[in-house]
Amino acid sequence: MRFHSPIGVSEQEKNQGNDFSVNISFEADIVRPGISDNLNDAVDYCAVYNLIKEEMMQPANLIENVVHRILQRIRLEIPHIGRIKLDIFKHNPPVGGPVAYSGISIEG
Repeated sequence: MRFHSPIGVSEQEKNQGNDFSVNISFEADIVRPGISDNLNDAVDYCAVYNLIKEEMMQPANLIENVVHRILQRIRLEIPHIGRIKLDIFKHNPPVGGPVAYSGISIEG
């Protein structure tokens, strides 16, 4: 997923935003939806995307805060998702030199 989000410590990052990539993978039961072929029995990927998008659009200083918020909301709103791996990468972070991205990954 790609987002332009108001996440960062500097005023420029807060006002102009940065480009981010988000990757998520998770465990979920696939037997029931595999048999039924019914979205109501599966994880709705649109719901996952929209939840992540909402959190990425909220201002924050740190991507660690955003990762925490995303995980909390998934656990609360989509409880049948099991173990999650979430990566957030900030493209071209303002660190005083050429850096493609900085990021954080979490599993849980």
